[in-house]
Amino acid sequence: MGISLEATEIQEGEPKGYKTSVRGDLDCDQAKLSEKLLKKTRKVVSRKYIEVRKVDWEKRNSIKNDEVAGRIEWDEQHGGRLPLVIIDGKEYSWEELGEMMMSFEGWDFKLKIFESSEDVE
Repeated sequence: MGISLEATEIQEGEPKGYKTSVRGDLDCDQAKLSEKLLKKTRKVVSRKYIEVRKVDWEKRNSIKNDEVAGRIEWDEQHGGRLPLVIIDGKEYSWEELGEMMMSFEGWDFKLKIFESSEDVE
């Protein structure tokens, strides 16, 4: 049991995009916990994983610096069978992420899933 603080981006009046959270003990210093949330949010918002590249006369989203991180959400279009991923505060379908990953065909990868309040590098 403890205290959880969350920051959620609002886009067009809806909770979408970036979401960060932190947790503390019930007796924690809540001002410090708020500072921790602000610091974490600034760090998450400042890091970019997707860039637009021009490939064969068309612009395509591409994974920047061989690394991508984001959040898994429900994709209404697929009835929850496939995830919607939020990367850099933007929604991407599982298929769109797969297309971006194809530039790494033949490479190995590591997928790590963690709770949103964890500090993971």
